[in-house]
Amino acid sequence: MVERFRTEVYNAGNTDALPEIAAEGYLHGAANGPDVANFSWVEYGLRCGVPRMVAVAAELGVPLTAALNASVATHYRPVLDLLLAHGCDIVAHGVVQRSLQLSDDPAATIAESLDLLEAATGTRPLGWLGPGMSQTADTPELLVAAGVRFNHDWMLDDRPVRLATANGPLVGLPYTLECNDVPVYAIGHQPDGQLAARVAATLDALAPEAVRNPLIVPIGLHPHLMGVGHRIAEWRAILTDALARPGVRIVTSTELYHWYVDQQPGDGPLP
Repeated sequence: MVERFRTEVYNAGNTDALPEIAAEGYLHGAANGPDVANFSWVEYGLRCGVPRMVAVAAELGVPLTAALNASVATHYRPVLDLLLAHGCDIVAHGVVQRSLQLSDDPAATIAESLDLLEAATGTRPLGWLGPGMSQTADTPELLVAAGVRFNHDWMLDDRPVRLATANGPLVGLPYTLECNDVPVYAIGHQPDGQLAARVAATLDALAPEAVRNPLIVPIGLHPHLMGVGHRIAEWRAILTDALARPGVRIVTSTELYHWYVDQQPGDGPLP
């Protein structure tokens, strides 16, 4: 049984608050608020999509990584509690869904996100995925200075890589726009089933290469897109297919980071 959340984040008469919580900008609609339609779309994902997606993962025994705007910890505490109950790996994802390039003080924004998530979960995130994968010229340095050890923004390889920064190394873990429901469905308007087909085709193609050296197949999902009624079966199909494949293991971002640094300790400090 999937239990929906009742969230009380804003007063219906105070729509000026909506863009603070809702996803902003080019991926989800109008940048100017109040943007009730897009706020409601994302809000539905938190109320209904997250419980559906977590329920499927729990049924199949699959671990999850949640890239989380830190404001979820204060405004949507039941969502965070459900993720933690499932044992989700929490990766920092800004404070709200706003590019670091729009922040007056990116270092303070990074610190606020990490501090809020640590206070809410008891664990300081080791990883970062920038909202919209956006960075400023010195974001890698700022992340390392804040204690971040891995970053998903650099989508340049099927394997983890070490990124050199002025403050020391940063591990770049794979992420994806190809197997991601935003480009596929929200932007590309592809028919349902296309994401599952892409993931399956990617696993087919990379399996022979991975015999020599493991490869990573990241899947980027958002609960207001994949947690809706007409796509939740696709989420189940993606997981079921992956679990049935010999040699495929579903892991979290932090697990992947520790595996990589154990295999490739490098010269400088990291873990």
